[in-house]
Amino acid sequence: MNLKELTTKLEKTEARRACSLEKSGAGSWDWNIENNTLFLDDTALEIYGLNKSSFDGTSSMWRGLVVKEDLDLVDSQVKKCILKDSPYLLEFRINTSTGVRKISSFGHCVRNEEGKAVRLTGLSFLID
Repeated sequence: MNLKELTTKLEKTEARRACSLEKSGAGSWDWNIENNTLFLDDTALEIYGLNKSSFDGTSSMWRGLVVKEDLDLVDSQVKKCILKDSPYLLEFRINTSTGVRKISSFGHCVRNEEGKAVRLTGLSFLID
């Protein structure tokens, strides 16, 4: 397969993935543990009540949205995911300018060649 064929195949695969994500209402996220940056796609930004200009790309800002009573649960799931390679799966609440929202989120840990956790990546859904 040449480069043009590979590019076409990749574009088609990406289009199917993007369509599936859009129709599911899921927002994707990717936390780079090493430099503590967080990518949220447009749907995830919407779910979390943010916009590109107001989100600084840090996990600290995202943590600031989590309802205080839910932070221990979020932290324990992140820790379990990183230390035990368990899936990240939980429901929690966030504060937005329009009120409290309930989120369902799941993801997994990505490791480098040495086995060190370098990223957590996954999807979030708005429950109500």
